[in-house]
Formats: sequence, C-alpha cells, structure tokens
Amino acid sequence: MPRLAVLGPLWREYLLPYEGRAVLDVPGGPGLYAAVGAALWEPDLGLVARLAPDFPKAWLARLRAAFVG
Repeated sequence: MPRLAVLGPLWREYLLPYEGRAVLDVPGGPGLYAAVGAALWEPDLGLVARLAPDFPKAWLARLRAAFVG
C-alpha cells in the first residue's frame, strides 16, 4: 500500500511555446505533474485521477510502468 496518494486529473496536453517546437497530444495535467514531483521524495506513491473517455489506454500502461517499475 502506498504511503502517499496524489489526487488530480490527467489530461491530454498541447504545448505551443512562443519559440521552439510544439508538443502535441502528450500526457499531462495537475495530477501527473504533482505525482512526478512527489515521486522525487517518496517513491512509494499512488495516483487517483479522473480521466476523459478519450484518454489513451497505452498512456496509462506507460505511466503504470514508470511508477510501479
């Protein structure tokens, strides 16, 4: 059981910087950003998130592999 849980939404990000390359359709959202930051100090953490129906299932598998190992 995780010692810490992060709650927040996950969504699809589209980053259009003023200079540089656009980053289109990548995982993002406050829940993911908070989980990544918290994982720096607490590797045993859980993530509870609300997802849109169009959130790619392959992204969930990659996130699970990144956090669970």
